[in-house]
Amino acid sequence: MKRRLGPVHYGSWVQKICPSPRRYFQYLVIKSGCQKAADLGCGTNSLLTPLRAKGVRCTGVDASAQALSRARELNAFDEYVQTDVLEWLREQVTSGTHYDAIVASHLIEHLPRERGEHFLRLVELLNPRLVYIETPRGFVEPAYLKEPRLHAHLSGWFPWDFEARGYTVFGMGLAGLRGGADLLWCRCEFITRSLERGLQWMCYRRPYLAATIAAIRYIDHAGLLRRL
Repeated sequence: MKRRLGPVHYGSWVQKICPSPRRYFQYLVIKSGCQKAADLGCGTNSLLTPLRAKGVRCTGVDASAQALSRARELNAFDEYVQTDVLEWLREQVTSGTHYDAIVASHLIEHLPRERGEHFLRLVELLNPRLVYIETPRGFVEPAYLKEPRLHAHLSGWFPWDFEARGYTVFGMGLAGLRGGADLLWCRCEFITRSLERGLQWMCYRRPYLAATIAAIRYIDHAGLLRRL
């Protein structure tokens, strides 16, 4: 029997027609029996939130008090931590705290390249079963900055940056449908989003065709790093 993740089964026709790395990661979290997870730079919307109903205890970590306040209102996590993400990671590594799954969605591009590499090393030192990192492919200027100190893009990342570290990289949204700074090519969000979903099958396993990449690092039950 397929496990239900929110309103959609991972193995349903929706995933086959419009394959989603986020939905696939959620499936892997449940399949692997993960019990403790953290979303770094969590903001107000996390792919971990639906997994709380499956018994996964989730922690949201963010430097923005405003984002965490909104996340509390939405009851997105079990625990909320306002701090610098790198400092939090150092504390967890030093204390030997273990997390089964780590999510960092649209965080690494906000770090300079050297700090981004350091961030990846710290995450890997935690040795979680699953890591999910989502970021634009290459350097992309953000369309707007709510908090310039936190939201400016300072680095660009490509599939091979993660593949060299043992991640499997998936694509999200065919490149070219949105212009620079995430501006709409056809000036209609509904049309653009419909095209992205309809053509998602083209870039799911071809991240070099995608506007956004999702890198997943998976360690199996034998403790071996596996390609997906």
